[in-house]
Amino acid sequence: MGYRSNAYLWSILKPSFTAFYLAFFLHHFTNTIARNSSFAYIAVDNITFNCGSTGNSTSLDGRTWIGDRLNITFTPSDSNSFAFINGVEIMYWPPNIYYTPSDDHGIAFIVQHVRYRIDNGTALEMLYRINVGGSSVSSTEDIRMFRSWRPDDKYLTQDKTSVVLVNTSIELSFTKIASYTAPKDVYQTAKTMGKNKAITKSYNLTWEFPVDSQFYYVVRLFF
Repeated sequence: MGYRSNAYLWSILKPSFTAFYLAFFLHHFTNTIARNSSFAYIAVDNITFNCGSTGNSTSLDGRTWIGDRLNITFTPSDSNSFAFINGVEIMYWPPNIYYTPSDDHGIAFIVQHVRYRIDNGTALEMLYRINVGGSSVSSTEDIRMFRSWRPDDKYLTQDKTSVVLVNTSIELSFTKIASYTAPKDVYQTAKTMGKNKAITKSYNLTWEFPVDSQFYYVVRLFF
């Protein structure tokens, strides 16, 4: 792009939840050092996201806005820097996959009468996404949602006997949930304690995840 701002403008279908991904690969040009450069990119209504030094591993996984046009402007932070972009990907994500639909009364808390809704004004951050009994699933394998899934072994609290179930011949039928909810690999693998009562009564199959106690957490289970 060089030492000047460059803007891209796309028409956006409304209403929709739209995610955009920016791809960067460090290049070296004559008399410029990409690692020492910094720039900002600006998306709609002058909301600015500072990428900082390109030598750092920085990612932007999406933002929400109201409007029918998306404008992304790449601007060098100073005359000694330059802006660059290798690829831009814009996708429509399924509505309400994380947020409570408007016609839903929300989630009921155990032993409480209060129901909890996650509206689209709530900021969410993903901490752990685990494939129980299975291997890693890369973002390129989670075709619709581009999520990464980790094996669960390191989060087990006890290294006890358990049986890993793998059945890739299962014909999955998505009648009540959408097929993009999770990759097929997640549903085709599982972990069980077996059928021996003497063993199953001696311990629990438990996972432990470090978290910050100052926040609320949503746990989604896939069956």
